[in-house]
Amino acid sequence: MRLLAAMGACILLIEGAARWAPALLPRPVRLRALEFLSRRGSALFVPDRELGVALPAPARLSMPLFPGSRIRHVLLPGESRIGFRGDFQDAARAGVDIVAIGDSHVYQVEVDEDETWISQLARVSGLRTANLGLPYQGTNQELRFYELYGARLRPKVVLLTVCPNDAWDNEAYTNWLVEMGGGEAQRPASSFIRYKTCLQLRLPSAACALATFLHRNSLLGFAATSNLWSSSYAAAIDRNLRKQEGLGTIGRDIQTMKSLVEGGGGRFGVILTDIWGFPSTHPQYLRMREILKARRIPFLDLVVAFNGSKDIRRRRREFLSVDNLHWNGQGSAFVAQEVYRFLRKRGFVRPPKERQSGAPKIFR
Repeated sequence: MRLLAAMGACILLIEGAARWAPALLPRPVRLRALEFLSRRGSALFVPDRELGVALPAPARLSMPLFPGSRIRHVLLPGESRIGFRGDFQDAARAGVDIVAIGDSHVYQVEVDEDETWISQLARVSGLRTANLGLPYQGTNQELRFYELYGARLRPKVVLLTVCPNDAWDNEAYTNWLVEMGGGEAQRPASSFIRYKTCLQLRLPSAACALATFLHRNSLLGFAATSNLWSSSYAAAIDRNLRKQEGLGTIGRDIQTMKSLVEGGGGRFGVILTDIWGFPSTHPQYLRMREILKARRIPFLDLVVAFNGSKDIRRRRREFLSVDNLHWNGQGSAFVAQEVYRFLRKRGFVRPPKERQSGAPKIFR
């Protein structure tokens, strides 16, 4: 019992230091901290003037919690420093049929490249796809990235994956923009360092522990695998006006991206999901459903899709990765199937009986 109490106290101490210590550090120390957190090998990210952080490329990474996953970052067309998961050079020349944009639910650090749902969608549909996922990013950054880089791929369909944690990801990005002074030269913003420090908290036994006996909503689970610092922090969105406004920014970002995509002759849809295992985010998920319906945005609700499968309801853990937050390869196969069904139902791709031969054709 004393050992558990000591472990809990240590976790609280680490969490408190990660939250509040960066603001007290001198500027040179904060700069070195940002460089350390963004250095290849210690993190996924490199500093970026527009997005706060971006993915380094070319790069090959292996994540400690997911030693089986092979990750590579390929340079984006026209870029010399940043990229994404996948190969864009041929796709950029020929044009991309489907681009998926989102956070870790699109990037999928837990699985190999060919097991991500967007890669499996390519095999199911025969269409050219591109993975533009950025872990830990919100709709503010995703919109900005599409404006700067995503449109270069000339996508015919853009699928944006949204999740309740986008509200506080957007808040962190807004804080970073404020401390950046409106986009001036790279500055070591304390709130951004604090946020990314919390994301780097990883316990060596987390993968095994979460897969066996840890409760999904435990503090250890949050500290080890999530960008949520506590369930009370997640639930505070309902009580905090500032975070309620964050949900509104998600709706505006979605509407803006839809207008940009359709203005370029493409089709736009949203994939809505919740944070599995964290019931405190469910109210935000429901409100995001309302936002999408009110704005008449076509969307696929993966919560409804997963809950509608009796097989998955009985064996949910078999479809989730070791962090109990994201889909594994089997879960990604189900997502790919549901996304393809959504695309056909909405008329984004022709059903097989309507095409003569070859891959499904996208029509506008």
